[in-house]
Formats: sequence, structure tokens, C-alpha cells
Amino acid sequence: MQCRCGGTVFINHFYKLIKDIDYDAIEAPVDEDKVSDLFFKKGITAYRCVTCGRLIVEWDDHGDPTFYVPEKKQAHPGEIEHASADIVDLADLAEDEATAAAEPVDPRLQKLEAIAEAAYSEMYDSSYPTGRYSEAKEAFYDAISLARELGRSKDVERLEKRLEHIKSVFRSQFR
Repeated sequence: MQCRCGGTVFINHFYKLIKDIDYDAIEAPVDEDKVSDLFFKKGITAYRCVTCGRLIVEWDDHGDPTFYVPEKKQAHPGEIEHASADIVDLADLAEDEATAAAEPVDPRLQKLEAIAEAAYSEMYDSSYPTGRYSEAKEAFYDAISLARELGRSKDVERLEKRLEHIKSVFRSQFR
């Protein structure tokens, strides 16, 4: 899916929003099937643009999704220690979007990024997450290399940040 900024939104990398009251209604010990039912029956699907950070929320199955623009682009929870370097004002974000719109996206770069994001997403559902993690890293390394070759320094920087985030997530959640 394509975001309004022209960036890529990976539909296989989604979030499910649930109400606290629904989650709290699950009795201890938490049953994995009940949690799964909660997320997939009552959860609201949301996506995040990897370029601008917009959240795209599908409030129902019949309407168009709603786009939410962040007031500031902030670090992900795993990146808090680097937050001061990652906070971007909306003016800077608009400038980045204008630059990105001026430069046509290379389909090879898009494909490599899609492969990397898909592998990262599959890491959570895999009985062998290390394999998916390796696939994600390799695809990101290839994308970074191609972006350098194409002289796309902003893409190099963005991809390197995304790769570091994924490494951090893997180290904290899968080791």
C-alpha cells in the first residue's frame, strides 16, 4: 500500500489495536487462544508508513482508512536511548517528503525493502526467528548498498536506522 506521502506501507506488517477493558477481561492464567481471538475478532487493524510515520487505521471493514500524521516523528520504544537524534520537526518531515517525492523510487530498492520488512514481520510467527532475522538483515544490507550506489543518502540513513531498530528488537525479544 502507498502512503499519502508516497512512502511504502507494508500490509503484512500490521498492528492490532484493542481496548484495555477487553484485554483486562481475560482471566489469569492468560489463555493464548483467548488473546488470539481478542486481537483478530475485536482488534482494529493499523499500519505504519516507514517513511513519514503516519498511522493508517482501518476503523471498520467498509470505509476508507484514516491517516494520522504524527506531531513529531519520534523513536520507537526500543530506540529511546537514541531519541534525541531521531526526533524530527514537522517542517523537516515535510522537507523530507518533498525531496522523496522529487526523487522517483527505484523499484529494486522498494523490492529489497519489502523483502526485509516481510522477513522481519515473519520473525514473530516463526519457530525459527533467527533465520527470518538473517533474511531481514541481508535484504536491508542489500538495500543500503543499492541506495548508496544510487546516491540516495536519505534512503541510506533511513534504512540504516530501520536495520538498527530491528537488530535492537531481535536482541531484546529473541535472545
